[in-house]
Amino acid sequence: MTRGKFIWAVCGVAVVAALTAGAALAETHDKRTVFTFNRPISLPGVTLPAGDYLFRLVDTTTSRKVIQVLSGDGKTPYAMLHSIPDVRRDASEHPEVRFMETAKGQPSAVKSWWYPGERTGYEFIYPQGQARELAK
Repeated sequence: MTRGKFIWAVCGVAVVAALTAGAALAETHDKRTVFTFNRPISLPGVTLPAGDYLFRLVDTTTSRKVIQVLSGDGKTPYAMLHSIPDVRRDASEHPEVRFMETAKGQPSAVKSWWYPGERTGYEFIYPQGQARELAK
């Protein structure tokens, strides 16, 4: 192989690697995560039946962390939720949600969501009336 062909081959590999890395980052920049719930769940302002739901950051460029919850296929929006940081000691290897304690007969209320490998998650802010109703 001549030196010119070698340089073109290296450049070609570099371009393919750069495009692949860019595509991989584009898939996770909004931290989209699909959760499957086997019972109804409550989120601020909405109660959803059992099923698959996509959680994702709306805008990753701001300090305000707004979470959008959609159907599992991403076609039907259900909620736009404000969140505050929820820091924990160790990062999980898998996506995780934690539930708050609710009264008997109430749906499970999602308290926080963590993206894999991160110690800081997103704690949802419930309206005062809904929080009281869940805690009865």
